[in-house]
Amino acid sequence: MIRLFFSFLTIPLICTTALTQTPFWRGSNGPYGGIVDYLTVHPNGYIFAAARSNGIFRSTNAGTSWQDVSAGLQEVTVWTFAVHPNGNIFAGSDGGGVYRSTNLGSSWNKIGSGMDGMAVLSLAVDTSGVMYAGTVANGLWRSTDAGTTWQVLSTPLNNKFIYTLAVDKSADTATHGNIYAGILTTPGEFGVYRSTDGGTSWGVDSNTISTSILSLHVGNDGTLYAGTQANGVLRFTSALNFWEAYNAGITTGSVYFVTSGPAGELYACTNEGGVFRRRPGETWQQVNTGLENRYVLSLALSSEGTVMAGTGGAGIYESALQTVNWSSKNNGFSSLDRPVLHKTPEGRLYAGSYRGGLFKSDDHGGTWTSVHSIFKNHGILSIASSLQGDLYVGTNETPSVYRSRDNGLNWTPLSDGLSDPSTYSMGVTGSGTVFAASTTGMNRLDAQSDKWVPINVLANLYVNDIVTIDSSLVLVATESGVYRSTNAGTTWTLQFQGMQTAHLSIKALFFLPNGTVAAASDLGGVYISQDSGKSWDHRIGGLSNLRGRALTANLQGELFLGTSGGGVFRSTYDGLFWSVLNSGIGSLDIRSMVTSTNGVTFAGSYRSGLFQSIAPTVSVETFSAIIPRQFSLAQNYPNPFNPSTTIRFELAEPAFVRLKIFDGLGREIATLINGEMPAAAHSATFDLHTNHLSHLPTGIYYYRLTAGAFSQSRRMILLK
Repeated sequence: MIRLFFSFLTIPLICTTALTQTPFWRGSNGPYGGIVDYLTVHPNGYIFAAARSNGIFRSTNAGTSWQDVSAGLQEVTVWTFAVHPNGNIFAGSDGGGVYRSTNLGSSWNKIGSGMDGMAVLSLAVDTSGVMYAGTVANGLWRSTDAGTTWQVLSTPLNNKFIYTLAVDKSADTATHGNIYAGILTTPGEFGVYRSTDGGTSWGVDSNTISTSILSLHVGNDGTLYAGTQANGVLRFTSALNFWEAYNAGITTGSVYFVTSGPAGELYACTNEGGVFRRRPGETWQQVNTGLENRYVLSLALSSEGTVMAGTGGAGIYESALQTVNWSSKNNGFSSLDRPVLHKTPEGRLYAGSYRGGLFKSDDHGGTWTSVHSIFKNHGILSIASSLQGDLYVGTNETPSVYRSRDNGLNWTPLSDGLSDPSTYSMGVTGSGTVFAASTTGMNRLDAQSDKWVPINVLANLYVNDIVTIDSSLVLVATESGVYRSTNAGTTWTLQFQGMQTAHLSIKALFFLPNGTVAAASDLGGVYISQDSGKSWDHRIGGLSNLRGRALTANLQGELFLGTSGGGVFRSTYDGLFWSVLNSGIGSLDIRSMVTSTNGVTFAGSYRSGLFQSIAPTVSVETFSAIIPRQFSLAQNYPNPFNPSTTIRFELAEPAFVRLKIFDGLGREIATLINGEMPAAAHSATFDLHTNHLSHLPTGIYYYRLTAGAFSQSRRMILLK
């Protein structure tokens, strides 16, 4: 009892000390991508990208690689950029006003004290260097001193959503050029306003079409173009004083951006049809070769004869202007939207995101490859796999479920019988029974017909997560607690014994290697079940008022909790004690977690991509993929040891593995592995510091491997 009490007291101190010395997390090596709201190219060639809810990225090598340059930003959602003639860069943020960088984006400073708390949707600079900022219902602002101070203008735009601004720089510089403002309209409103006196007065053309304006662009000849929400592209010629549809070739989608090329051609991007080009004398033509994501929000032309496209989930693509053949340019652009993480029974990792695609890793997350372009235009909500090798992906639109039986090479849609196009969670039992859940309840896949059959007892329930424990035991997390089935979904019972009424919103479930089930509650901490979900014990130590969203555990049984707003927490004692684990992580909004077979833990953030533990959370390594002929346990090396030693073992077939350490009296002092492992040659490291056992004295110790029916023990010596 004295030793146990000592261990409990030292755990928080050890965790805190380690975290202050060395970061636990770093950004993962992909997968890359994300929502790009705006792109701009500086005259020196640097490219800047506004990543939705994730700050600003910069490329100094024409898009080959990207770096997060958000230092100084207090608001991480940026809607727009503008470059002043003096070379300074300005960023309009969502709720933080305007930021300025005087060092090519290396750092940012908030400017314009009167704009604190305002959402700035648009920025523009006229021919004399005067700047304009369009806000959400807070009017139009002007700066005459290169952005240092700003004044609000008294205009008809005061209560409007000023979505876009443009300046006709071919006009008389003495009058600043014509300035145009496009707004998000309400019924009966005109969408485009114009000023000919530097923003002091504004008028609206009587024949302006009543539609929301998403983009304004002045062509090389002074013609004004408008990209609209519902009316395609409009054109206004001053000589005719008339707006006309300019849509031939664009049949669908909102037009988010319009710009001109060097040869007089026009480019437009939409949220459904990708990128269009219109050459002089021609109609619009889709130019989407190689563009896997057709939801395009922004365009930017470089001085090197290329065009960049920012997509609504798949990051950035680049093409030469002449050939228009797109390729992904996302290296370092870590901004995946709502990544979903999954580990298959054989240990392969998958990551999906909202319109960012599906990726896989065969080296424990060291590298990631895109699985199939079909998912670049889908919002991936869930991933599941079976012991039989089938892979399932749930999406947010019809067809809402896909299945692959060849590791992602080919996919079959499975939507027959599903009433809701969004599949938020999936699960597969050991015998291959597949479940899919949406906001309207849960369905089971009929293996003979490949049709979904509703589970009536769970109808109209919002299912957040599904965990299958064996061939027949299934647990479902809902807003009303946990439902449990012991016959592969035929009958269900609501199990919330031990749960508080205020904590019945269960967001995630996880089956630990030691047989424990963990449940993450919204504002209720974590619940633990030792009887496969029949009853629950509350484990809230250190987790007060935190919104649990994701759970994972390593082979040693350490439990990790991802929260919305609080980051990551870790427990080494079945949830009794928790310590915060946020050092090095770039987001505190964690939506998914997974631990690889070699012990590296991954956390998927809301819109900041993936983060991974810098070192394995438990040191287990597969050092040979060749399947051994027999089970074996090798002598540890070095022996004697201090403070760590490596234990190698071989598995002739997949097995549930336990590797435990005992003292000279036969008392268990550590568990190194407690979970399923594939057939291969493996090694595990026993480290006194990692296992909080630095106090152990010199002496003889034992380690025992149990794998299925195989069991063997060996002796080792600790020599201090």
